[in-house]
Amino acid sequence: VDFHDGDSYYHLRRIEQILRDGRVPMFDPQLAFPDGQRLQWHGGYDLAVAALVGAVCGAPSRRECLEPVAAFSTPLFGIFAIAAVLALGWVVAGRRTALGAALFFALWPFSAGSAALGMVDHHVLEPLLPSLWMIALARGRPLLAGSLCGLSLAVFPTALWPIAATVLALVIERVWSARPGCAPDWLALRTLGAATLCAVPVVWSSAYAREFEPAATSLFHLAALAASTALFALLELCLQRAQRHPRRSPEGPPRRRLRTCDDIRRRVWT
Repeated sequence: VDFHDGDSYYHLRRIEQILRDGRVPMFDPQLAFPDGQRLQWHGGYDLAVAALVGAVCGAPSRRECLEPVAAFSTPLFGIFAIAAVLALGWVVAGRRTALGAALFFALWPFSAGSAALGMVDHHVLEPLLPSLWMIALARGRPLLAGSLCGLSLAVFPTALWPIAATVLALVIERVWSARPGCAPDWLALRTLGAATLCAVPVVWSSAYAREFEPAATSLFHLAALAASTALFALLELCLQRAQRHPRRSPEGPPRRRLRTCDDIRRRVWT
């Protein structure tokens, strides 16, 4: 198999170490020689490929079939990513939009390149995991969505940014749809809570578990998720309090502390 770049060979080295030692290496003595270096990327992707190699190959032949199984696993993950984009579009916007989004994603140079045969890298999972947790959110499964959010940090630490985009969209939707007398919406809060809880073992097993390092899975990610959970809980409490205790004006009827969706539309169009 002709692998594409040095990252693929290094992932193969980590996968081989997992199969040999039974654990994910977080320190490499051959990096920054002679001192060695902690590994910035978590081992979620390497662990997944190692599990696939262990399932396909027997124990005596794992080393021999490591390279072909790892090479063909990337197009397999790419097919799963296209299916996830198709399912997400189908759930959110219907069949035509889903087919168009899946076709665009399949032909997009980044997704096509990251899913190429011989490209053994975690980038192929970057569009797959966010699509899965957005499908879970659209289906009203906050615990599953939050678990996928937290576990995605074990694959790539930059998963925090699509998580942040998801949180921002949930906040905008919650404030936009707030109306007097509406029931509390705990979907986003449950999602963030599950993401925070699932991120605890992921961060604890990271090489940067005790540092605030944005470029690696660390306390920075756990603190960001915990802060988002607390802020969203505070937002929900403020919305409920504003709806239950409207501000009274001496000149007329009670005024709501927060404008509803209809108020905003009326002011924009007039």
